[in-house]
Amino acid sequence: AQVVAQNFDLVLLDMKMPGMDGLECLAAMRQQRPGIDVVMVTAFTMAELIQQAHKAGAVTVVHKPVSVETLLETVARLAAPTSVLLVEDNEDFAEELRDVLTAAGYSVEIARTLADARATLMQQAVKVVLLDQRLPDGEGTELLDWMTARGRLPAVIMLPAYPDDVLEHQPHIFAKDVLVKPFAPDLLLAQVSDRIRMAKLSPQTDS
Repeated sequence: AQVVAQNFDLVLLDMKMPGMDGLECLAAMRQQRPGIDVVMVTAFTMAELIQQAHKAGAVTVVHKPVSVETLLETVARLAAPTSVLLVEDNEDFAEELRDVLTAAGYSVEIARTLADARATLMQQAVKVVLLDQRLPDGEGTELLDWMTARGRLPAVIMLPAYPDDVLEHQPHIFAKDVLVKPFAPDLLLAQVSDRIRMAKLSPQTDS
């Protein structure tokens, strides 16, 4: 109920609780707040249970007894704002997507052109780039080339109107997702959440 009422950045969630177990609670929270970071806390060491926690959307699992140092380090790594760069020249569509992402707790910057996108990427760290393929000053895949040449490799989700626009550029393997317009907002949030969760912490558990 508190996760629905307030926009928390991070939740520490015990695996074992009365009434609803941690995995069920995690699934319910992420349904309401897809972008929320959840750290599971458990006294169990069962590999299958820990894998289930990661699969359900936990960014990591820490084991009881939890040291204060481990907990603070984990929180510090997750504390930075989750930034998304939306490269889209359709103003109405861009604003619609920004509203969806902002409501889910993400910090969103909008670039209307490739030049604007390059300037933003040079000035700040970005976790995920949502990239339209057809822009006023070129194609989205040109930005992939630019990022690759400079070692700037955030997660990239391509947003083409026609899948063939991107399929020709398959060597850019880090563009792991392609969402063809139109797409459901829930699908976008799921893809963004998954990419950010993978980027923030490796799937290894903390000891």
